[in-house]
Amino acid sequence: MIDRSGVILRAATPDDATVCGDLLFMTWPGLYLALLGDRSRAARALAALFRVSGNTFSWEASRVADREGTVIGLASSYPAEEGQRRATSSLWPAFVALGPFSFVRVVTGIWRIADASIGVDPGHFYLANVAVSAGARGRGTGGLLLRDAELRATERGCRGVSLEVDGANGDARRFYEREGYHVVEARESRRLATLTGSGTRLLMSKDFSPEQ
Repeated sequence: MIDRSGVILRAATPDDATVCGDLLFMTWPGLYLALLGDRSRAARALAALFRVSGNTFSWEASRVADREGTVIGLASSYPAEEGQRRATSSLWPAFVALGPFSFVRVVTGIWRIADASIGVDPGHFYLANVAVSAGARGRGTGGLLLRDAELRATERGCRGVSLEVDGANGDARRFYEREGYHVVEARESRRLATLTGSGTRLLMSKDFSPEQ
């Protein structure tokens, strides 16, 4: 897929790991900074996970927006039924990337905010990560990635697409609402608020009409 500005959507490859690590960091900077301490370290860890197949952040679940050979956006998505398996498959590459002490810190931190987790209905496609580089925003790249994920969902026979949004991110919520998504569940977590400064997670979904 290519748009009028020359942005091409293509399947990601392991060679995209470095730039995609930075993009993945942008999807939830408050959490990654709290768990890993600084941006560069978090981006390196996410890039390491990206290089390994089968986990939540993997290259094989990702599509990238490429403009003249430069990756400017990323979307990771997969059927909701794969979520638990992919989360479990993230553990070993995370251990290798972080080392034992940081790994324990991260896993403990994630366990402490488990009350913020929202389940996605089976039959939906889960859009786990979407990010566009700062210099490329406002030009339709995010919408292009979103519609591409919706196309992949219909090709897989899914009933719709679901994603999570930080409740404090009004711009993101309004963007998805313009694209036909609506909030189906909100979850509050004091521990998440303490860790990241924002304790509200929103599950937004878009169901496909029968003709789609």
